[in-house]
Amino acid sequence: MPLPPGTHFLTPTVSVHVIEGAAPGPTALVQAGIHGDEIAGVHALEELLEAGIRPARGRLLVIPTMNRAAYRARSRAAPGGLDLNRCFPGDAAAPEPERRLARRFMDLVE
Repeated sequence: MPLPPGTHFLTPTVSVHVIEGAAPGPTALVQAGIHGDEIAGVHALEELLEAGIRPARGRLLVIPTMNRAAYRARSRAAPGGLDLNRCFPGDAAAPEPERRLARRFMDLVE
Protein backbone atom coordinates (compact mmCIF):
# COMPACT_ATOMS: atom_id res chain seq x y z
CA MET A 1 0.00 0.00 0.00
CA PRO A 2 1.47 3.43 -0.89
CA LEU A 3 2.31 5.93 1.82
CA PRO A 4 0.04 8.94 2.31
CA PRO A 5 1.48 12.01 0.56
CA GLY A 6 4.02 13.77 2.75
CA THR A 7 4.78 10.74 4.94
CA HIS A 8 8.36 9.49 5.16
CA PHE A 9 10.22 7.27 7.61
CA LEU A 10 13.32 7.54 9.78
CA THR A 11 13.13 3.80 10.31
CA PRO A 12 10.41 1.37 9.21
CA THR A 13 8.43 2.21 12.37
CA VAL A 14 8.88 5.96 12.90
CA SER A 15 6.79 8.07 10.56
CA VAL A 16 7.70 11.63 9.68
CA HIS A 17 4.79 13.67 8.33
CA VAL A 18 5.98 16.44 6.00
CA ILE A 19 3.32 19.13 5.62
CA GLU A 20 4.04 21.82 3.06
CA GLY A 21 2.59 25.30 3.32
CA ALA A 22 1.15 27.15 0.34
CA ALA A 23 4.11 29.55 0.24
CA PRO A 24 7.86 29.10 0.84
CA GLY A 25 9.17 29.70 4.32
CA PRO A 26 11.05 28.20 7.26
CA THR A 27 10.85 24.60 8.42
CA ALA A 28 9.62 23.66 11.90
CA LEU A 29 9.85 20.22 13.49
CA VAL A 30 7.70 18.91 16.35
CA GLN A 31 8.03 15.46 17.87
CA ALA A 32 6.66 13.53 20.81
CA GLY A 33 6.85 10.09 22.31
CA ILE A 34 10.54 9.79 23.11
CA HIS A 35 9.35 8.27 26.40
CA GLY A 36 6.48 5.84 26.02
CA ASP A 37 4.94 6.75 29.37
CA GLU A 38 4.56 10.42 28.38
CA ILE A 39 1.58 10.24 26.04
CA ALA A 40 0.03 13.74 26.06
CA GLY A 41 2.28 15.02 23.28
CA VAL A 42 1.61 11.94 21.16
CA HIS A 43 -2.14 12.54 21.39
CA ALA A 44 -1.74 16.27 20.69
CA LEU A 45 0.28 15.66 17.52
CA GLU A 46 -2.08 12.92 16.31
CA GLU A 47 -5.00 15.33 16.76
CA LEU A 48 -3.09 18.04 14.88
CA LEU A 49 -2.60 15.63 11.97
CA GLU A 50 -6.22 14.45 12.08
CA ALA A 51 -7.43 18.06 12.01
CA GLY A 52 -5.46 18.63 8.83
CA ILE A 53 -3.70 21.71 10.17
CA ARG A 54 -1.32 23.18 7.62
CA PRO A 55 1.21 25.99 7.85
CA ALA A 56 0.42 29.05 5.72
CA ARG A 57 4.03 29.07 4.59
CA GLY A 58 7.07 26.89 5.02
CA ARG A 59 7.17 23.28 6.04
CA LEU A 60 6.07 21.46 9.18
CA LEU A 61 7.66 18.12 10.10
CA VAL A 62 5.62 16.10 12.60
CA ILE A 63 6.84 12.95 14.36
CA PRO A 64 4.00 11.91 16.67
CA THR A 65 5.74 8.91 18.25
CA MET A 66 9.51 8.65 18.28
CA ASN A 67 9.73 5.48 20.37
CA ARG A 68 6.89 3.22 19.18
CA ALA A 69 7.90 0.17 21.23
CA ALA A 70 8.05 2.18 24.48
CA TYR A 71 4.74 3.86 23.62
CA ARG A 72 3.05 0.49 23.04
CA ALA A 73 4.41 -0.74 26.40
CA ARG A 74 3.57 2.61 28.10
CA SER A 75 7.02 2.57 29.64
CA ARG A 76 9.87 5.07 29.62
CA ALA A 77 11.95 2.81 27.36
CA ALA A 78 11.09 -0.16 25.18
CA PRO A 79 11.14 -3.46 27.06
CA GLY A 80 14.81 -4.44 27.22
CA GLY A 81 15.79 -1.26 25.39
CA LEU A 82 17.56 1.98 26.18
CA ASP A 83 16.11 5.33 27.22
CA LEU A 84 16.01 7.03 23.81
CA ASN A 85 16.42 10.46 25.39
CA ARG A 86 19.82 9.37 26.77
CA CYS A 87 21.04 8.18 23.34
CA PHE A 88 21.53 11.53 21.60
CA PRO A 89 23.36 12.44 19.43
CA GLY A 90 23.33 8.76 18.53
CA ASP A 91 25.50 6.47 16.45
CA ALA A 92 24.45 5.16 13.02
CA ALA A 93 26.63 2.05 13.45
CA ALA A 94 25.52 1.17 17.00
CA PRO A 95 23.97 -2.23 17.67
CA GLU A 96 21.16 -0.65 19.73
CA PRO A 97 18.18 0.58 17.68
CA GLU A 98 17.74 3.56 20.00
CA ARG A 99 21.24 4.86 19.27
CA ARG A 100 20.71 4.41 15.52
CA LEU A 101 17.34 6.19 15.68
CA ALA A 102 18.84 9.04 17.70
CA ARG A 103 21.48 9.54 15.01
CA ARG A 104 18.90 9.46 12.20
CA PHE A 105 16.79 12.01 14.08
CA MET A 106 19.79 14.29 14.63
CA ASP A 107 20.62 14.04 10.92
CA LEU A 108 17.07 15.19 10.17
CA VAL A 109 17.34 18.10 12.60
CA GLU A 110 20.74 19.15 11.25
